[in-house]
Amino acid sequence: MKENFKVRQINPAWAKEAEEAAIKSRDFHREKGTKGHWYDPNKGEYNDEIYGNLGQIAFREFLKENYTDMDLDFAPLFTNNIKSLPDYDARIGKTRVEIKCIPPDDRIVRKRLLIKKSEFKKLDCYVAVKFWSKTEYSFCGYAKGNEVAEAPLHNFGFAPAHWFFLDALPHKLKLCPTG
Repeated sequence: MKENFKVRQINPAWAKEAEEAAIKSRDFHREKGTKGHWYDPNKGEYNDEIYGNLGQIAFREFLKENYTDMDLDFAPLFTNNIKSLPDYDARIGKTRVEIKCIPPDDRIVRKRLLIKKSEFKKLDCYVAVKFWSKTEYSFCGYAKGNEVAEAPLHNFGFAPAHWFFLDALPHKLKLCPTG
């Protein structure tokens, strides 16, 4: 599957920034007693947050490099004021984007973009970032909000989620529509 995508290298500074924000976020939620942030002994305590942040950073840097003439906005990786967060990870013009990350897994090759039903916000664009290892990733494409709403719904073990196979995402040629 990896051969179907352009493989990019993770900047070590991004990895450090992602880990620092993940630790702050997890510790903040732990102090608040939030049940939604759990420890998975198979992946490590901060794994999901690290890769989520790393995907946001990689996408942010890609946009800054390739969309220099666009109005761009990015949600902070961490804030104590959760209520002030926008409902998107990035905004390109008027297009609101959610970045969905697929971490590497030594046990299986994850092949799907999952958008949990409970987290589906009907944004304009859901971008899939697949991490092949701690040093490599790919932008696999995206689905528009209406396409996510119409996608199959299945529980893969954590919660019901709309899903797409990464190599069958509706849009691949450009990352997101801009508006």
